[in-house]
Amino acid sequence: AVTFVSMTYSVGTTLDAMLLVSTDDPYSPIEIPVTMNVVAWEYGVDAMLENDALSGMPGETVTYTVMVTNTGNVPDVFDVVVSDDDGTPQAPPSVALGAGESAALQVTVEIPADAADGDWDEATCTFTSQGDPTKSAAATMTTTAEVPYEFGVELLPATDAKAGAPGATVAYVLQLTN
Repeated sequence: AVTFVSMTYSVGTTLDAMLLVSTDDPYSPIEIPVTMNVVAWEYGVDAMLENDALSGMPGETVTYTVMVTNTGNVPDVFDVVVSDDDGTPQAPPSVALGAGESAALQVTVEIPADAADGDWDEATCTFTSQGDPTKSAAATMTTTAEVPYEFGVELLPATDAKAGAPGATVAYVLQLTN
């Protein structure tokens, strides 16, 4: 492992060196050219959803997968905030990523038990860099309630009036609709 501290050099500096590796073989030492470029820390984040719209039955919980990527050149921690009107989405409070690393983050949304077929809700998951709070990315999720079956019955009265003697049977035709 070779460690080099760049704090004494300004951004844009390029340093060339030769790393010598000694062994006990006849070709020792081995020369390895090394170049170090001093660059500024750059912060950045990207967020992408596998699927931005899911549906489920009332009372169910659906799970979204958000791929968050540290697009900067320095390790960073990203605060996770999920905004929604009804407050049901759940996600971890933060995620730590090395430079260039990605992670799949699970965001769950509970569909209210009293939701009607076609009701929908939108939630936004925002990732903000702790190293540079001006860097953030957001992913918006739309969840729709699906009620696969609706039950109901309608009974219409007979259209004709009938009369009968006491104790006699009178028959009516009724219309029953599912």
